[in-house]
Amino acid sequence: HTLSENCDYTVHSGNNRNSYMGSSLVNCENVYYSDWAFYSKDCSDLYLSQHMERCYECMECEQCYQSIWLENCTGLSFSGFCFDCRSSQNLLGCVGQRQKKFMILNQPVSESVFQETYKRLRIDSAFRADFVKKFEALRLSMPVKSMWDKNSENCSGNYIANSRNAKNAYAVKDIEDGSHLFEVGTLKDGMDVTRCARGEFL
Repeated sequence: HTLSENCDYTVHSGNNRNSYMGSSLVNCENVYYSDWAFYSKDCSDLYLSQHMERCYECMECEQCYQSIWLENCTGLSFSGFCFDCRSSQNLLGCVGQRQKKFMILNQPVSESVFQETYKRLRIDSAFRADFVKKFEALRLSMPVKSMWDKNSENCSGNYIANSRNAKNAYAVKDIEDGSHLFEVGTLKDGMDVTRCARGEFL
């Protein structure tokens, strides 16, 4: 762990502070049990996430604050158990929402109902288990993208961002002309690459 302070059991990582048991952490502070996390603070159990703060159990998320159990979400705050939601706050068990506030299982609710439900989710394990079943049923009833990509052209795989001509690529960004890639960032003309931050002609 390069240029890091108090970061035991972190590998392939740099510029971190007070983090523990992580892999591929960059510019993180107080981040634990996470993998491929960047520019995040006071979080645990992140994967493929960046610019997160006070979050737990989030995958492929960006710019979220004080939220739990998110997947494929951007710009959420005070939310939990959400999938494919953007620029929203105070969501619970929601799928595919954009610029929304105070919703539970894709239905609008009052602030008081939201707060009471959020409290019960935190302290009542039976209530939480039942809620998760309802959320999963809602998630399965909604259309799902065949591939998660952003600003990409002529690519195949999944979780691809800002890339061109990336084939059989997974969890990559800023790729130009690459194939058979996994967890790679900023690469040009490479193939058969795993866990690389920057490279050319690999």
